[in-house]
Amino acid sequence: MRVFFIGDIVGKPGRKILTENLPSIRERLGVDFVIANGENSAGGNGITKNMAEELYRAGIDVITLGDHIWDQRCFEGEIASIDRLCRPANVPHSNPGRDFVVVEKNGMKLGVFSLLGQTLMKIKSDCPFAAASRMYDKVAPLCDAVFLDFHAETTSEKVSMAWHLDGRAQAVVGTHTHIPTNDARIFPKGLAFLSDAGMTGPWHSCLGRKWEPILQKFIDGRPRPFVMAEGDDRICAVIIDIDTEKKRAVFVEPFIYPPFPNSAELWQKAKEAEAAERAAKEAAKAAAEAPANDAEQK
Repeated sequence: MRVFFIGDIVGKPGRKILTENLPSIRERLGVDFVIANGENSAGGNGITKNMAEELYRAGIDVITLGDHIWDQRCFEGEIASIDRLCRPANVPHSNPGRDFVVVEKNGMKLGVFSLLGQTLMKIKSDCPFAAASRMYDKVAPLCDAVFLDFHAETTSEKVSMAWHLDGRAQAVVGTHTHIPTNDARIFPKGLAFLSDAGMTGPWHSCLGRKWEPILQKFIDGRPRPFVMAEGDDRICAVIIDIDTEKKRAVFVEPFIYPPFPNSAELWQKAKEAEAAERAAKEAAKAAAEAPANDAEQK
């Protein structure tokens, strides 16, 4: 079983790059199941039913959520009607929505749930470790492999969760910080782990927001609106292979597309590509406006 997990999708840029590239990535890598954290897909804050359906059309099988789950006011009334989407399982039980999802393909079943960490997190939630054991016991009998999206702030809490579920779940991947980590590994009893899958969206930014006001707030401490950024879009994800008979992960590797520029030459190429894309957008906009201008002149 090959699982492709996509880190926090941020706004329209994140949705766009997935729509344009995920189908070919899925085919090229031979992916069985695609999971994505979609909690920031609606303008960088929360998600809506329309956004979820757009992500499904792009090729995503399961959507997980995190602490921004209720940022869109309409979503509270929509969540129960959205298939293959689960809220964090350790928020109070009175919250609407599913606490896990099971998807099936080619006779294989994958169980997926998400949890919120408690360290430095402001949203109300129960102990994630007790919830992890409870959810594993609930989900494991229904599927061939169990995947946890652990939406948490600190790496120590995420690593501790991996040790907690090693030998039970087959994968634990962290989300929330928007920065991909380089610690992909398989634990002794067969659990695949990555502290954070990173962010899918605009990287000419600070975690998906325009970097200038964030920098200024760090400098002078004054509050400013943090608006969505644009440019340098990329997909941050992780590939995990699971032996469903042995109930063990056998491969885990981060996936970043396009790769980050780590030299002056690559950076220049990235800037040129971004400029060409911007020029193409402006040309298309001008072409669309031209008939209207001609009509006004007549």
